[in-house]
Amino acid sequence: MRMHRGSRLAAWARGSVRAGFLACAVVTVVGTAPAAPASRVTLDFVEANIVDVLQALATQAGVDMAVSDSVTGTVTMRLRQVTLEQALEMIVRFRGYDYALVDSVYVVGTPQEVQAIVAKETVEVVNLQFSPPRALADALANNFPDLHTEVTPTGAGLVVRGDPATVSRALAFIAAVDAAPAE
Repeated sequence: MRMHRGSRLAAWARGSVRAGFLACAVVTVVGTAPAAPASRVTLDFVEANIVDVLQALATQAGVDMAVSDSVTGTVTMRLRQVTLEQALEMIVRFRGYDYALVDSVYVVGTPQEVQAIVAKETVEVVNLQFSPPRALADALANNFPDLHTEVTPTGAGLVVRGDPATVSRALAFIAAVDAAPAE
């Protein structure tokens, strides 16, 4: 049986889909004018890197977007003529991430990262020399109720998060407390 070129391509594509090797991304802009933030988009992705999907969405919608390095994974979706915000909701929140519009830039990251940016919070990681991290975190919680602290994964320091003035006062407190014992 003789196959036309298009038939061979279709047969190859069907075989690739069955084998799980197809990772395609088809992105189209609805309309003929350059995309505006309110334009509708159509997205069709199969096992595509989420960062690549977000980059395509930003390009298509004509917006600026900053994506955290913590955003990883793949997505499979088909969205037809949806708004930018609808697409972001489906792409980002489905994977457990969050987004916000900050000074005309869409910011995508973990909920904690986005909240810190939206709230204009400062985040500092402090390596401790002498103080036990858990005890110092408790002391900070008592003295700075609006400050968020957690012990670093290595257990050798603290992550301190809050408004810039509170973080600055907390860092001064940490420096005073985490000093060498008097001899």
